[in-house]
Amino acid sequence: MRASNMFTVSGNIGGPVEIRDAAGVEVARLSVAESVVRLRSETGKFEVTHTNWIPITAFGSLAKRAASGLKKGDRVTVIGSIKTTLFEKDGENRKGFELIADSIERTQILAKAAPSENEFVPDFETFDEFSDPGLYAKNDPRLVK
Repeated sequence: MRASNMFTVSGNIGGPVEIRDAAGVEVARLSVAESVVRLRSETGKFEVTHTNWIPITAFGSLAKRAASGLKKGDRVTVIGSIKTTLFEKDGENRKGFELIADSIERTQILAKAAPSENEFVPDFETFDEFSDPGLYAKNDPRLVK
């Protein structure tokens, strides 16, 4: 079976899109913030537990369009493949990754449910399994303790 290296990331652009020319090819770099939302077992409410910053690289005409049409704060969906990178920092060899974009789309949220008092409403549709705390076992690792 052949492994597939195709990933989709949705989130907000964290800063300006940087573009440069590398040997005649435009290269754009940006980062997308993807917030991880989990159900807190004590309160039964959703909350952001942490934010992942995903480095994105685009090439050629996609890089040009991203640099001219996207800005910090825009909500995007990026489809691409993961590339691992090796680098040295403080004398240590480290490993990182970046998402090489095949497509970047600006996305928007069309509607949100009206929140009840003090309820967190995520910017995306949640799965049914997260909406009912009774579905979780007490030791489920997806619960924030």
